[in-house]
Amino acid sequence: MVLTLTGPSGTGKTSIAKRLLTELPHASLLRSYTTRDPRRTDLPGEYAYVTQDAFDGMQREGEFEWTASLTGTWYGTRREDLFIAIQHPMNAWISILVPERVPNILHVARELRSLNNVKAFFILPPSGSVLEDRMRERGDSRDAIEKRRTADSSWEDAARMSGLPYVFIEDLNGPIDLKVQAIKRHLL
Repeated sequence: MVLTLTGPSGTGKTSIAKRLLTELPHASLLRSYTTRDPRRTDLPGEYAYVTQDAFDGMQREGEFEWTASLTGTWYGTRREDLFIAIQHPMNAWISILVPERVPNILHVARELRSLNNVKAFFILPPSGSVLEDRMRERGDSRDAIEKRRTADSSWEDAARMSGLPYVFIEDLNGPIDLKVQAIKRHLL
């Protein structure tokens, strides 16, 4: 089963994924490939860090099911990794995604006749000042925070209007436990 976590920067997607990895049996990450440098908050195995040239080569070879550029950084998910994740419903494959890629996962799952093997979660943002504090704490520069906030500002509205089967997880400025428990309730 693939569990997608989508939402603006600073909403706790990585922290939620970390907790789910420890609390769900047979959980692992659906690895993404990226051209950005590692962050101290990245989870082990979350990303394969590659040069732009290596990424471009993988893209030319058709290895990616999709790619995305976010503020000048490239991300991609290999087709083979996605097929394996969707076809193994006893495992929980966690993927942190931009909203534009959730339909891609659903499309592949539909093709594989495994639509029930995907659960899409949209993590709603806390108040603006809490969100900025979280991004600052993880080491984002003022410029990076502003770029991400501008890029992310329309995500919630687009997700609500998309018609996709998102489960919306609220952030009441409370502990991450509340979000993790809400997600686990939807998996039962």
